Amino acid sequence: MMTIKEVAAAGLRAAANVISKGGRLPLHAMFANDERPINGNYCIYALFQAGNPGDFSLLKTSIAEDQALEFPSLTPLLPAAAWYEREIHDLFGLVPSGHPDLRPLIRRDSWQESGFPMRKDF
Repeated sequence: MMTIKEVAAAGLRAAANVISKGGRLPLHAMFANDERPINGNYCIYALFQAGNPGDFSLLKTSIAEDQALEFPSLTPLLPAAAWYEREIHDLFGLVPSGHPDLRPLIRRDSWQESGFPMRKDF
Protein backbone atom coordinates (compact mmCIF):
# COMPACT_ATOMS: atom_id res chain seq x y z
CA MET A 1 0.00 0.00 0.00
CA MET A 2 1.20 3.50 -0.82
CA THR A 3 0.11 6.69 0.89
CA ILE A 4 0.96 10.08 -0.60
CA LYS A 5 1.19 13.25 1.43
CA GLU A 6 1.77 16.71 -0.04
CA VAL A 7 3.33 19.37 2.17
CA ALA A 8 4.60 22.91 1.76
CA ALA A 9 8.36 23.12 1.26
CA ALA A 10 8.83 24.80 4.64
CA GLY A 11 7.22 21.80 6.35
CA LEU A 12 9.19 19.10 4.55
CA ARG A 13 11.59 18.24 7.38
CA ALA A 14 8.84 18.18 10.00
CA ALA A 15 6.68 15.92 7.83
CA ALA A 16 9.65 13.61 7.17
CA ASN A 17 10.26 13.43 10.91
CA VAL A 18 6.68 12.29 11.50
CA ILE A 19 6.58 9.81 8.60
CA SER A 20 9.95 8.28 9.49
CA LYS A 21 9.02 8.15 13.19
CA GLY A 22 11.99 10.31 14.13
CA GLY A 23 14.34 8.60 11.70
CA ARG A 24 13.51 5.02 12.73
CA LEU A 25 11.82 4.10 9.42
CA PRO A 26 14.14 4.13 6.41
CA LEU A 27 14.28 6.61 3.57
CA HIS A 28 14.27 4.47 0.41
CA ALA A 29 14.63 7.18 -2.24
CA MET A 30 14.58 10.93 -2.74
CA PHE A 31 14.42 12.69 -6.07
CA ALA A 32 13.26 15.85 -7.83
CA ASN A 33 11.29 16.46 -10.99
CA ASP A 34 10.86 19.55 -13.14
CA GLU A 35 7.07 19.76 -13.43
CA ARG A 36 6.98 23.37 -14.62
CA PRO A 37 5.31 22.49 -17.94
CA ILE A 38 2.51 20.80 -15.96
CA ASN A 39 2.00 23.02 -12.91
CA GLY A 40 4.79 25.64 -12.80
CA ASN A 41 6.68 23.88 -10.00
CA TYR A 42 9.72 21.85 -9.23
CA CYS A 43 8.72 18.90 -7.05
CA ILE A 44 10.70 16.89 -4.54
CA TYR A 45 9.67 13.38 -3.55
CA ALA A 46 10.85 11.32 -0.57
CA LEU A 47 9.87 7.66 -0.30
CA PHE A 48 9.76 6.05 3.14
CA GLN A 49 8.97 2.57 4.31
CA ALA A 50 5.84 2.61 6.42
CA GLY A 51 5.32 0.35 9.42
CA ASN A 52 4.67 -2.93 7.59
CA PRO A 53 6.80 -4.56 4.87
CA GLY A 54 5.49 -3.52 1.46
CA ASP A 55 3.85 -0.38 2.83
CA PHE A 56 5.32 2.93 1.72
CA SER A 57 4.70 6.63 2.28
CA LEU A 58 5.54 9.16 -0.41
CA LEU A 59 6.14 12.72 0.70
CA LYS A 60 5.86 15.40 -1.99
CA THR A 61 6.65 19.08 -1.87
CA SER A 62 6.44 21.72 -4.59
CA ILE A 63 8.62 24.76 -5.15
CA ALA A 64 7.22 27.42 -7.46
CA GLU A 65 9.57 28.65 -10.17
CA ASP A 66 9.20 32.26 -9.01
CA GLN A 67 10.09 31.49 -5.37
CA ALA A 68 13.43 30.84 -3.71
CA LEU A 69 14.56 27.49 -5.10
CA GLU A 70 15.27 25.91 -1.74
CA PHE A 71 13.86 23.38 0.67
CA PRO A 72 14.85 22.33 4.20
CA SER A 73 17.47 19.60 4.12
CA LEU A 74 16.45 16.20 5.49
CA THR A 75 20.09 15.24 6.09
CA PRO A 76 20.25 16.53 9.70
CA LEU A 77 17.34 14.19 10.48
CA LEU A 78 18.09 11.39 8.00
CA PRO A 79 21.76 11.01 7.03
CA ALA A 80 20.67 8.77 4.12
CA ALA A 81 19.31 11.90 2.41
CA ALA A 82 22.78 13.46 2.05
CA TRP A 83 23.72 12.20 -1.41
CA TYR A 84 20.16 12.42 -2.73
CA GLU A 85 20.09 16.11 -1.83
CA ARG A 86 23.52 16.75 -3.32
CA GLU A 87 22.35 15.14 -6.55
CA ILE A 88 19.16 17.24 -6.57
CA HIS A 89 21.31 20.34 -6.11
CA ASP A 90 23.69 19.38 -8.93
CA LEU A 91 21.03 18.42 -11.45
CA PHE A 92 18.21 20.87 -10.68
CA GLY A 93 19.83 23.78 -8.81
CA LEU A 94 17.45 23.36 -5.87
CA VAL A 95 19.18 24.16 -2.58
CA PRO A 96 18.69 21.93 0.47
CA SER A 97 19.13 24.63 3.12
CA GLY A 98 20.89 23.36 6.21
CA HIS A 99 22.74 20.59 4.35
CA PRO A 100 26.09 20.03 6.12
CA ASP A 101 28.15 19.23 2.98
CA LEU A 102 26.87 20.58 -0.33
CA ARG A 103 30.00 19.84 -2.38
CA PRO A 104 29.22 18.78 -5.94
CA LEU A 105 28.49 15.09 -6.21
CA ILE A 106 28.07 14.60 -9.96
CA ARG A 107 28.41 18.12 -11.33
CA ARG A 108 31.00 18.41 -14.11
CA ASP A 109 33.47 21.27 -14.37
CA SER A 110 32.45 21.72 -18.00
CA TRP A 111 28.85 22.57 -17.07
CA GLN A 112 27.92 26.23 -17.13
CA GLU A 113 27.35 27.74 -13.69
CA SER A 114 23.63 28.08 -14.41
CA GLY A 115 23.34 24.80 -16.31
CA PHE A 116 21.22 22.19 -14.57
CA PRO A 117 20.74 19.25 -16.94
CA MET A 118 17.52 17.86 -15.49
CA ARG A 119 15.62 21.11 -15.96
CA LYS A 120 13.27 21.03 -18.93
CA ASP A 121 14.84 24.20 -20.37
CA PHE A 122 18.45 22.96 -20.22
